[in-house]
Amino acid sequence: MLFLPPALRLDWLTWRVVGWTLVTAVTAFVSRWVSDAVEAYPRARQGGPAAACNPAAARDEQRLADSPAWRLVERRLADRALAPSRSKPTFERLRVLNVDFGPGGVAIALRERSPLDATVVATDPYAGMTGLARHRAVRRNRRRQPEFVQAWGHGLPFRDGSFDVVLAAGALHGWPNPEAALAEIGRVLKPGGQYLVADLRRDMRLWLWLALRVAQAVVVPRDLRAIDEPGASVRAAYTPHEAEWFAARAKLPAIRVSAGPLWLAVERKRSEALV
Repeated sequence: MLFLPPALRLDWLTWRVVGWTLVTAVTAFVSRWVSDAVEAYPRARQGGPAAACNPAAARDEQRLADSPAWRLVERRLADRALAPSRSKPTFERLRVLNVDFGPGGVAIALRERSPLDATVVATDPYAGMTGLARHRAVRRNRRRQPEFVQAWGHGLPFRDGSFDVVLAAGALHGWPNPEAALAEIGRVLKPGGQYLVADLRRDMRLWLWLALRVAQAVVVPRDLRAIDEPGASVRAAYTPHEAEWFAARAKLPAIRVSAGPLWLAVERKRSEALV
């Protein structure tokens, strides 16, 4: 302590009191934060407005979607949806639909990973998201872009059996009528086509919820945090059993429901896919 000015030189006991005071304050803060996070843990579904309803949050969502981790997830989803068409290729032009494209990354990944002659169409009900997604698509790939269309998931403007592959990622929890939207997916899907509906799951383990809250406080941009994302999306999400029930009510063919630590997926059984 010799380097300190005389006015700041404290004895050992005083430094110890200061140290314990800081430790106590930090412990109290962490305990309060953990208590609040546990209290916010979703025990029942709570719907809410989508990030697309807030222009600032939508822009933050798009910036976050440009991160390497998010783009890796988008590619994985596209590859999973397109896998049957790669294992059983045909001479017909592949037709792919992305329902509720959001920031547009999944639609762009589908376009990049589909055959050159494939038709890739993406729909979303919000006009603002359409503009953002088009701008992002041009920035990432000027030559190969999806066709962006403004449309609600429960009223797709396409004929029956129009698409070989239909993918909806992160949309299930935001649909006002999940059963109707899933029925629309089944309607526009050609017989034997592949569908994939992937989303967050509400019944994640508590420690994963706490980790998500930490990431939300540290990594998520300010305007998204202001509307409590991604926590709000988790509270609005469904459990795997609920998603399976909606799919069964919508009469989707050959339903297979799988779940990971943070996500769930409703898709056609691979053995039943004839793409």
